[in-house]
Amino acid sequence: MKCTKVLSLFSRYLENDIDELTRKKIDQHLMQCVSCGNELLMFSNFMRIIKSAAKIKPPKEYGPH
Repeated sequence: MKCTKVLSLFSRYLENDIDELTRKKIDQHLMQCVSCGNELLMFSNFMRIIKSAAKIKPPKEYGPH
């Protein structure tokens, strides 16, 4: 599997929204490709930050007046 394909599947990979064969191909690629492994780590961290930010409520002064 090529890097561009692996990168395009990161979101689905992290959400377990891919079939087992595709997951295995991505896992194999990640074992051989340091660049994609680093990208997955950054993407995973980014998604965690985004999800945690969605849970933060804005201060009352930013609400409707």
